[in-house]
Amino acid sequence: MTKMAFFLIYIIPCNIGSFLITGALKLAKPVLMGPSAGLLSNVTVFTCWVGENPQNLSVFYQLLDGDGMKVSEVQSTLPGEKASISAVLSFSHDGSLICRASGHNNSDTEHSDSDSLDFRVIGDIDIFIYLTLQCNISKGNYVSYSWLLNDGPVQLNSIRFQNQLTIPHLSNHDSGTYVCIASNQYNGTLTFRSRSNKIDVQDVSKPGISFDVFSNAEKNLTANVTCELATGSPPINFTFLRGSEIISETLKESLTASLMIPVVLNQDMDLVHCQASNGKSLMKSAELNLTVEPVGGGVTMRAENAKGPLFQVIGVWLHCTVERGTFPHFSWFHNTSRLQRKGPFYSVFGKHHSGLSLALGMRSDGDYYCEAGNKFDNATRLRSQMIRITKEGLNKIPDDVVALVFTCFSVLIIAVTMCCLYGVLRE
Repeated sequence: MTKMAFFLIYIIPCNIGSFLITGALKLAKPVLMGPSAGLLSNVTVFTCWVGENPQNLSVFYQLLDGDGMKVSEVQSTLPGEKASISAVLSFSHDGSLICRASGHNNSDTEHSDSDSLDFRVIGDIDIFIYLTLQCNISKGNYVSYSWLLNDGPVQLNSIRFQNQLTIPHLSNHDSGTYVCIASNQYNGTLTFRSRSNKIDVQDVSKPGISFDVFSNAEKNLTANVTCELATGSPPINFTFLRGSEIISETLKESLTASLMIPVVLNQDMDLVHCQASNGKSLMKSAELNLTVEPVGGGVTMRAENAKGPLFQVIGVWLHCTVERGTFPHFSWFHNTSRLQRKGPFYSVFGKHHSGLSLALGMRSDGDYYCEAGNKFDNATRLRSQMIRITKEGLNKIPDDVVALVFTCFSVLIIAVTMCCLYGVLRE
C-alpha cells in the first residue's frame, strides 16, 4: 500500500510537466521578403508575416542578422496582417538577415525564425567616365603639346598634362577627330602633326527592361531582370531601382546588365525599372511589374485555314491561348502523341509555342488539342477541347450549301421553263 502511494506521487508531476511542454504554442515559420541590396544610410522596407497566424494573437516581428543580433526595431501586427519593418541601412545589415516572430505578451508562445535573406549594403559610389589620349614622339626634348578636335581647339573642360589629354564626363559632344601637335619649345621652328584619331561617343538610348522566371531544386522562383540598350558607348553604369530605392548598381563594358530577384507566385512584387548612363546623359526605362501569376482558367484553341488554287484548303494554322498566366508554355498533341518542335507535316511557332502550322495530307489527318502549363514548372497542365482535322473534311462542300445550290438551280430551271411556255402560248 505504501509503495503504490509513492508511485502515484511520482507520476503526477511527470504528467503535469508533459502538459506544460506540449501545451506551448509554436508559431508557423514566417516569410521574409525584401530587396537583395540597398545603399548605405537609405531607408529600406522589409516585409514579414506568419502565414498561419493564430486567431486573437498579436505577433511581434524583429529583424536579426546572421548571428541572431537585432538590427531593426520590433514591429507588431494584429492577427493575419503583414509587418513592414523599416531599416536605416548600416553595415550591420550586410550579410544574412532573418525575421523572428514571437507572441506579444504571451509567454506560452514559442518563437519561430524565417529562412535567411541574403542582403548587401552598398557604400556610396561615385562613377565617372573619362577619356585619356596620349601623344608620344620617337625623340626630342623641350617639347610642348597642343590638341585639336575637328581642326579646332579642344573644349575648355579638358585636362592637359604634358603629353596627355583627359576629357572627364565623356559624352557625344566629345565625338570627333583628335590631332596632337608637338612643337620644339626652344625655338618653335619644328612642329610635328600626328595622324588623326577618331573618337565616336554615343549617348545611351532608352533602356528596355524585361524579365524571365525559373525555379530551383527547392521550387523557389527567381526573376532574371534584364536591362538592355540599343545604342551607347561603354562603359555604362546600370542601376536597378524599386521606386526610388536602389537595389543594384553595376558598371558594364556591354549594353546589357541583369539582376536576380526572388519572387513569390500570386504576390505583388512591386514595380522595378532601370537607368543607364555613360556620362552626362541618364536614360530611364519603363516600369516593370514582377508579379507572376500561374496559368489558370480556360484553354482555347482556334483554327485558321490556308487556301490554295480554286479555294482548296491546303493548310491549317492552330492557335492556343490560356485565360490567365504570366509565363505560359504550350504543348501540342496529335492523336494523343505529343508533337516536337518540327515534323514532316507540321511546325510549332509563336511566343511560348502558342501556334501550330499543318500541311494537309493523309499523315496530318486526326484529332488535335493543346495543353497550357507554367514555363517554370510542370505542376499544372490545362487541356483545350479536341478538334478533328482531315483534308477531305475541310474541302467537302457542306450539305446545306449543296441543298442551296440545288434549290437555286431548280428555281432557275422552273423560271426558264415558265418563260418558254409563256412565249409559246403568246404565239
